[in-house]
Amino acid sequence: MSNDRLNDLIYKLQYLERKQEEYARNMKQLREEIQAFKKDSLVQESQDQPVKQQPKPVSELIETVEKKQTSTEQPIKKFDKLDPQVNDRFNDENKKTSTNSLEKFVGENLLNKIGILITIIGVIIGVKYSIENNLISPLTRIILGYITGISLLGIGIKLKKKYEPYSAVLVSGAMCVMYFVTFSGYSFYHLYSQSVAFILMALFTLFTVITALKYDRSIIAHLGLIGAYAVPFFLSDGSGRMAILFSYISLINFGILAIAFKKEWKSLYYVAFGATWLIFITWSITSYDVNDHLGKALFFSSLIFLTFYTMFIVYKLVQKEVYTVIDIVMLLANSLLFFATGYLLLESHSSTRDFTGLFTLLNAVIHFIVAVIIHKKQLASNNLFYLVAALVLSFITLSIPVQLDGEWVTVSWTVLAAVLFAIGRIKNIAPYEKIAYAIIILATFSLIEDWDQLNREIYDSNLKALWHTTFFTGLFYIIGLGSINYLYFNKKRAIPEFTITGFFHVMHYVLPSLLIMMSYVIFKVEIDIYWENARNISSKTLTTLYGGTRYDRNVTLLHDTWLLFYSFGFVALLAGINLKWIKNKILGQVNCGFIGFSILVLLIAGLWNFSELRDSYLDGVKDGYTSIFLWQVNLRYLGITTAVLLHYLIRLHYKEYYLGKAFAKP
Repeated sequence: MSNDRLNDLIYKLQYLERKQEEYARNMKQLREEIQAFKKDSLVQESQDQPVKQQPKPVSELIETVEKKQTSTEQPIKKFDKLDPQVNDRFNDENKKTSTNSLEKFVGENLLNKIGILITIIGVIIGVKYSIENNLISPLTRIILGYITGISLLGIGIKLKKKYEPYSAVLVSGAMCVMYFVTFSGYSFYHLYSQSVAFILMALFTLFTVITALKYDRSIIAHLGLIGAYAVPFFLSDGSGRMAILFSYISLINFGILAIAFKKEWKSLYYVAFGATWLIFITWSITSYDVNDHLGKALFFSSLIFLTFYTMFIVYKLVQKEVYTVIDIVMLLANSLLFFATGYLLLESHSSTRDFTGLFTLLNAVIHFIVAVIIHKKQLASNNLFYLVAALVLSFITLSIPVQLDGEWVTVSWTVLAAVLFAIGRIKNIAPYEKIAYAIIILATFSLIEDWDQLNREIYDSNLKALWHTTFFTGLFYIIGLGSINYLYFNKKRAIPEFTITGFFHVMHYVLPSLLIMMSYVIFKVEIDIYWENARNISSKTLTTLYGGTRYDRNVTLLHDTWLLFYSFGFVALLAGINLKWIKNKILGQVNCGFIGFSILVLLIAGLWNFSELRDSYLDGVKDGYTSIFLWQVNLRYLGITTAVLLHYLIRLHYKEYYLGKAFAKP
């Protein structure tokens, strides 16, 4: 834990140092601009007033100012109450600052976007009006549209030095006009071919991106990005050439992501991610043909996934950022979208349907390679490593039910949970232990599903009790869960902090409870199977008018009786183990409850069953035939012995618990 904490602190320190260097560069640039401005001011004053004394050099002025600031620094005094005039002045300055911030937002941000929108709408209205009134020919409309766009572009470039925000508005609007006019010339008037329109729009996109870099404004890059994605749809002729479409989008993604990486414009990454996957999913729903597109669709979905996955990992490694919630969402969304689309594509064809499990495992291998590189090279903090490792384990877990059936799912999940818990507890890696908790819960539900399936098969097949795959699967599950409990309650191991308080503290009770309940159920199921077979053997088909099947009622009585004895024996065994080895106070209290309930069941249901068996035996003897043997009737004496044993155990628990002699605190 200490090494992990040290690595996190080192990476945070490196991140702050990088930011400090960036701030230093900005401060140096501002200082140079201030010096240049002062130099121009001094030269201007010397030209206007030549009689005055020659001003000192700028470097001496700066040194003088710095000396004055240094010499006039005074210790900070504490005032209990500010002077009213000072307080008013302070409030006025705060109001000015907030007013300036609002004015800056409205003038440089909000009005810019409104200006772009008004410019585009104005051009569209003008073109629409000219078309409706047939004022100019189609060719003239397109030429005027280009002249308008070029004029806006020229004015914007001209005003860049003095009015950069407004210049950015004009340039952005000009590029939107260019896109719209080019699309109109191709789609509405057919003035040029598809290839010419494509080349023009590609050039406009390239120019927009370069302009965004020059102006250092991401909003212009967003316009270029939207235009780039819209080009193939604007110019589509319905040919359905998906390879060309996604090759083009992949090239756009490479360029846009390189810019987003260089300028640290995360919003470009988010927009490109959303737009690309949206286009691919929409195409898959509307235009996918399993016979023509399967291989190509798998290739391009893999390319999209690897592009954004690589971008995410490289960005985090280079920038040394701690990942946030949005980063986790993006990484998970990229991985899950790739898995979902790939799985559905493989499922769509009969020849590839059997490879879905292998595809799921391949996802885990990809993340595993990344996790190994990060860990071996120590390229990032452990947080990023654990995030990628969690994806590895998740896809391994998911590949089990995808590829395997029935009991193999339970066995695989049990093994995975036990291994992860052992690594997490022994190596003190909390994420592994947390994932193990989730997987053992999945294994539990899988075993319950196996039992439900077995219950439906009992009536159709002659299963042998204690000799079928579901029973051995249950034993394997008990061994795995038992090993987890052993490590969890082993006092030689350090207890993780997250299990002491918070949500995961509930596992302190869930794990042993699961072990006890599932151990009881696994043998109860076998008793049900044995007596269900006996019941089927005793069945007789009726030859009456309505037909039907009659079963021996004594078999049901014997089933209930043996189930009672098994339950009493299980409770007694659990109590003995706790008294001899575990010595847990809470388990002792639970055992007292179990024993008391068992005695109550014995006195009510047990005695009634014994009485019914006796009556059935006597009736059979009277009729000359009975399916009940004398030793089965004498089970009542075993019941009396059981009652004495349970009474002794509850007395022993009472003595040990209240005297505090043997029980340790949980």
